[in-house]
Amino acid sequence: MVKTARSSAKFVAFTGILAAVALVLSLLESLLPPIPGMPPGARLGLSNIVSMYAVGNLGLGPAMAIALTKGLFAFLTRGVTAGLMSTAGSLLSTLVLWLFLRKLGFGLIGSSAAGALAHNGPSWQWLAFSRRRRYYFMCPFWRCWERPPGPSPAWPWASSCRR
Repeated sequence: MVKTARSSAKFVAFTGILAAVALVLSLLESLLPPIPGMPPGARLGLSNIVSMYAVGNLGLGPAMAIALTKGLFAFLTRGVTAGLMSTAGSLLSTLVLWLFLRKLGFGLIGSSAAGALAHNGPSWQWLAFSRRRRYYFMCPFWRCWERPPGPSPAWPWASSCRR
């Protein structure tokens, strides 16, 4: 009984530490200057590395909690629109990553590419729902930029992921 309580406390603490690391990466990413050629408002998504690690090593539940925490942080630091777009995108991409990695048997590269492609769909839906037409010009740029960064976050943690 004590061993179970201790291991579950470690699990919760480790999940909290990963959420904190994701928030720090998101904050550091917002301090980076815009990269030439990227659409306005586009980010590298460095905090998604933590979500990918959580999907691979902790499971879907903790990974979704981390994704939700990242979305709430975006809401607090960047406003309602960024918060809703970030929350919807990260929850869907985490779910797709888990589905491809754990259920469909894809590798890390294919799973992370699928998660990257799934991330912008909810963002487009939010823009359509909110009728913020001034942002529509960014949609083709997002489609071009979501594919190349997709596989790259998988490489740092590929060796630590359980099979």
